[in-house]
Amino acid sequence: MTQFKHKISKSRFVSGIQCPKKLYFDLYRHDLRPSLSDSQELLFENGNAIGKLAQQVFPNGKDATPITFYDFTESILNTKKWMREGVHTIYEASFFYEETLSALDIFHREGDEIWAIEVKSSTSVKDYYLVDASLQYWVMTNAGYPPDKFFLMHIDNSYIRRGEIDPKQLFTLTDITSEVKSNFDWVGENLHRLKSIQKDREPLIEIGNHCLSPFECEYIHHCWKQIAKKNSVFDLTNARGKSWKLYEENILHLADIPEDFPLTKKQKIQVDGVKYNQSNIEIEFIREFLSGWMYPLYFFDFETIFPAIPILDNT
Repeated sequence: MTQFKHKISKSRFVSGIQCPKKLYFDLYRHDLRPSLSDSQELLFENGNAIGKLAQQVFPNGKDATPITFYDFTESILNTKKWMREGVHTIYEASFFYEETLSALDIFHREGDEIWAIEVKSSTSVKDYYLVDASLQYWVMTNAGYPPDKFFLMHIDNSYIRRGEIDPKQLFTLTDITSEVKSNFDWVGENLHRLKSIQKDREPLIEIGNHCLSPFECEYIHHCWKQIAKKNSVFDLTNARGKSWKLYEENILHLADIPEDFPLTKKQKIQVDGVKYNQSNIEIEFIREFLSGWMYPLYFFDFETIFPAIPILDNT
């Protein structure tokens, strides 16, 4: 039996801050969660590779990664044991307090200081990174292991690969200690709110911008099922808030937009095309545009990727 049964983890806390209904689905409606796409699988694989590479910056640590992510008991107990023994570095150090779990990428002792380090594959610190980092700090502190410093380790975009990857040059540390400390009470207040979510009481949350920010929610297929898959007001080009204004007025389809609703020229063309099934082809403009081309023409199709870890030398 799991000794440390958690209701809130880092990912669940991030879900709940974005939308309480999203957390409810994470907890109680596993049937709604879609399978991971190939791109999501690749994202997780890249994240794992980044994490392993980051460990080389602080080598020779103990690994507390759980055998199964459904039970962190051994990870939590090992973390406590190794900290008592004075181990300098622990990977996936796990902490628990009041049904809340924190699995830290890297725990490290630097001299007399305790460092908490979260690893990210981006080249800068995003605002939403502070959400999960603040939770980590809250759990560690309440569990009796307050870090002296909290860092985000991310990619240094000035790094140029020449030969084998040098992890110490690839990564940079950004100190976010003051930010996570200032969020301490905020985390506690939100945890109290999110832990109160019950299985028999789905939160009544309308769709909104939170469905798309900071990430597109994986439950859109469920919450947005009343929105047409094609030609809804959310397909309006360069909408800049107009889509939500229309939605709030219970106008869901482009064809239902009133004639007096303010639209740009391009938006008007789009809406009229749907309403009246009409095309808008500017033949003279196209003819003039093509007249400047020199034949024969050559067409190239190429794809770009932006791997966090440079693949080739001099990149």
